[in-house]
Formats: sequence, C-alpha cells, structure tokens
Amino acid sequence: LENMYQLTRKNKYMLRVDLEDFEGRKGFALYSSFSVGAEADGYKLHVSGFRDGRA
Repeated sequence: LENMYQLTRKNKYMLRVDLEDFEGRKGFALYSSFSVGAEADGYKLHVSGFRDGRA
C-alpha cells in the first residue's frame, strides 16, 4: 500500500473497476480520480468522479 500511496500522491489517476458475477455477467465502473492516503490515515482509498460503467 505504501507504493500505491507514493504513486498516487503527486499525480492524478483514473480508476477502472471490472466486476464479474457468478453467472458470468460482467460490468465495470470508471472514476476520474483516485488516490491512496498515507499510512497515518490507514491508507484510506479516495475515489471520486464516477464517469461511466455498468456496475
């Protein structure tokens, strides 16, 4: 998690989450911004800006 924090603390990144249920149906969610907080904050995940998806 420390590596993800270091990677996301200085630049803006998009996040795509791909999902598949037990019947094989697939979906995704796309967000315009995500980052991982510092260890002192428990490496909290910050996600915002839902843009698209079928999740």
